Amino acid sequence: MSRERPEKSAGKPEEIPLQDEEVAYVFGRQGTTKDKLARVSGTNIELQGSSLVIQGSEEAVERAKKYVKILLDQRKGALTDPESSGVHITAKDHPDDLCLVSVPNDCKGFVTGRRGDTLRTIDRECATLMTFCKSEGEDGETREPLAIFGTRRGRLLAQLKVMSIVEGKHEGWFIKDNQPPEMTFLQADLDQGGDWGVDFMELDPKTLGYALGKGGNTRHKLEIASGCIIQYIGLWSAFGGTLKERKRGQTYLEWLINQRNHDFQVDVSEREDVSVLYVPEPSVGYVTGVKAQTLRNLEQKSGTFCFFDKRRSGHSKEKMLIFSHSAKNRERAVDEVKLIVNFHQNKIGGKARCTTVFPDPDDSRSVSRSGRSRTRSDSRKRSNSRKRSSSPVKKERQSRSRSYSNK
Repeated sequence: MSRERPEKSAGKPEEIPLQDEEVAYVFGRQGTTKDKLARVSGTNIELQGSSLVIQGSEEAVERAKKYVKILLDQRKGALTDPESSGVHITAKDHPDDLCLVSVPNDCKGFVTGRRGDTLRTIDRECATLMTFCKSEGEDGETREPLAIFGTRRGRLLAQLKVMSIVEGKHEGWFIKDNQPPEMTFLQADLDQGGDWGVDFMELDPKTLGYALGKGGNTRHKLEIASGCIIQYIGLWSAFGGTLKERKRGQTYLEWLINQRNHDFQVDVSEREDVSVLYVPEPSVGYVTGVKAQTLRNLEQKSGTFCFFDKRRSGHSKEKMLIFSHSAKNRERAVDEVKLIVNFHQNKIGGKARCTTVFPDPDDSRSVSRSGRSRTRSDSRKRSNSRKRSSSPVKKERQSRSRSYSNK
């Protein structure tokens, strides 16, 4: 979500002199603020003495200079009046990189977090620069919204995250009359193509926790696998991005909810975001793990969304579906599943392996027969071992009968 940064030798470097007391504020802890400015503006920024040296395209350098000014105004405002923002922003000065979000006064501290930790965390995750500011609305009234700077994807993700936080704290601020919130977009964002926007789907209160997952892990998993921005605002799930990304994200969430039904079926014949793997039936439980933990770890590690087709095929292997918008992520998941299955098969003395083609019915029958024959032979061995391990009384009787017969 960061802007593409140029080669260090690209563009004419430009210096911004700073006062001594401003250097530490703009540099940030271990250079985090300086790096954030570079990431959001698409420039290379270095601190040389008491000056910031900015390098990049002319457009990117101008963008970086605006962001530095915002930071310095933010510092001045914090020194003079901590309760009010010293940042004044005019929307027309930022036609392609600004999003303004209305936040109620009772939520501003909650959104900011202790010492700004919440905003900084969102900034880091979304490659954005955020600050509360004073801005004049179309009606001429001065408001204090949250300003979000960055790429269109970074801004939209940050905006939806903030909306989710606010709605959780101040119910009814964005969701009115049980309707999803209204969204507006910069013309510059729409001009980039892909039918950019946000779609909403209402969730049942009983499924919200399941769709969110522990610590938001399930939502994050679907977001990574689909390549779609997914956030929950009240009982509404928001899908942001291009039209293709939004459709994929909504489909994944619907599958997640519906896969708990026994008659759940998925048609993947025309999908380009799936890899199919046939897993030996004895190893399916091992791939899934206790309470599906192994499968969840696999998804997190590979950036995929996986589940088994619950329809019984009558074959010795079960169909595993691995979904992701990234082919590399799917390949990573396939390799990981093969490693898990090979380990388990070696552990149980089996020779079955994963395949990417539908199992041959003849192979299925031969494997099942061999499996049954091995089971029967094992049972005979166990029964013989039980006979051999008879009680001492029986052994004594048998020895007596043999001795009498010899006599």
